[in-house]
Amino acid sequence: MKTRVITIQRDETVDRAQTQLAVHAIRHLPVLEGQRLVGVVTDRNVLGVMVQQRRGSTPRVHHIRLKSCDTTLIASSLRRAGYRVLERHG
Repeated sequence: MKTRVITIQRDETVDRAQTQLAVHAIRHLPVLEGQRLVGVVTDRNVLGVMVQQRRGSTPRVHHIRLKSCDTTLIASSLRRAGYRVLERHG
């Protein structure tokens, strides 16, 4: 069984991100640049930008301070993934 991951491109609008979060009832949205994962945006990040945005402006997802994320190959073991986290975040 495969689960479809809901994502957004970094040049999409913040309004689009908010719609994706609401429609899919999720709180975290992976952000891609092409096919590469560049971060994660949260419902709180989006809400903060929407509250601050000025009339007429169209903020983009890349204007939000994205949470960084680590990735690993699907073939990697859980142990290897854990070591990678420890290496990066000590």
